[in-house]
This record gives sequence, structure tokens and C-alpha cells, in this order.
Amino acid sequence: MRKFPLLAAISAAVLLLTGCAQLPRSGEVKTGPDLKSALTSDYLYYSPSGPSEGDDQQQIINGFLNAATGPQNDYEIAREYLTEKFSGKWSPNDEVLIQESRPELVRQGDNSARLVVKAVAQIDSVGQWTSLPGGQVRNLDFTLEKENNEWRISSAPNATVLVKPVFDVLFKSYSLYFYDGQNKYLVPDLRWFSSRVSTGTRLVNALLKGPNQWLADSVNNSFPAGTKLALDAVTVENGTALVDLNTAATKADKAARARMLSQLTATLNQ
Repeated sequence: MRKFPLLAAISAAVLLLTGCAQLPRSGEVKTGPDLKSALTSDYLYYSPSGPSEGDDQQQIINGFLNAATGPQNDYEIAREYLTEKFSGKWSPNDEVLIQESRPELVRQGDNSARLVVKAVAQIDSVGQWTSLPGGQVRNLDFTLEKENNEWRISSAPNATVLVKPVFDVLFKSYSLYFYDGQNKYLVPDLRWFSSRVSTGTRLVNALLKGPNQWLADSVNNSFPAGTKLALDAVTVENGTALVDLNTAATKADKAARARMLSQLTATLNQ
């Protein structure tokens, strides 16, 4: 694969904050994240605990669900509840279910259980929000087995389950930017992602996959079909985001490359 020179370096305003702002003079006082440390490490809103020695099956499942409040380091703590074989396979970013009330855990057998969730909204792998009016019952099945004489989860859905207040803390709305039908103006497409070091990578991956279905007929995506990240990572060095695209990007002409740069800049400048 080759680097696409025009898009190799993109200014990231997340690290180069400029302009003036005023301090609010009214309203509730709240504690926010340490913005300085957040530039080089994942936000640490919640610090869940890993499994304890001798935990039974229900404690392992409940601990795993609670650990979904800690997305830092790619859900490192949550993965401690999984078997070594399954830990690398679990994909928590595939789906987020926002639940209405406490889910019900039902034992299905000696080594399995079902979590019954009433979800009011769902976020998919590219950050698209879908409301579920009236709630939607989802059954999430878990299997457990003994590993080194301790219970661990050997299979689970590629999803995380959060109550709305926790979701509001962990997730933030971002816009992907596409061009209008005449390629004159950038049009925002709202998405939701957890605030983490990898958010830039997820934004670019979602941008390359294109707009929401309802918006697709009204906007243009300047990236040629098949354009992907050559390496699944958008890195930031000295305030500059490095976006390494595969060779499909070279099919774009000069004007399209300029629009691609604009789309990436607007998206990453958040």
C-alpha cells in the first residue's frame, strides 16, 4: 500500500485550540475531564474493577456489564472477564444499547445465562443513532466456562449496554462532513462515539463508509469507492493528524482530492 501524499497530514484542532472564550457566570457547577491528559490517554470517567478470585457466574456477568462503563484502553477491564480465547474476538464497538431500566439476568443452564434488555435507543458501529420508541426487548446470551479454575465468559454479544445517564457521560456527538449535490458546501451528518484516543480513527472510518441512508441521495462523498485506511489508525503528532489511505484514494482527480481534504479537516477539527 502507498501513502496518499495530499492527505498524509491534516491539522487537528482538537490539539490546537485557538480563539477566545468567556467563562459562564451562571448555571450548575460540574466536574469535567482532565483535557490535558485526555490528549494522550483515554478519558477516565469511570474506573470499573476487574474480576475477584472466586467470583461466581452471576458476579462475573454483572462485573462484565459494569465494566462497559470503562471504554478506556479498548475496554481493557471488561476483557478481563472474558476467556483468553474470546477476549481478542469480542467487538464492543459493534453496537451500544441504551437501556430504559435495569436489565433482567435469567439463568439458562449450568453454564449460560440470558440478559433481557429493554432498549430505548441503539448506536451502530459507525455511530448512527436509532431511537426505539416504546422500547425494544433484546435477549443477549452469555456462555461461561472455567479457566484457571475461575469462571470467565466464553461467548457474549458484540455489544455494550448502558443506562442513559452513563451514556451521556461516555459518549459525545460528532459530525461527519459530506458535500452537497453541487460540491459547494459541507453538510454535517451527526454521529455518536465514546470520547477516546481512538475516536479520530472511528470518525475517519465512518466518513469513508459514507453518509446515513436517509442523507445519501442529497450529498456527495468525494472519496473513491474502496477507499480505506491503509493502517487502521489515525495518529496525532504535534497537533497534526496523520491519515494514511490505501491506493484506492489515488483514483480521485485533483478537485476531488481537495474536497477529500476538506471533508477530513472539517471532521477531525472537532
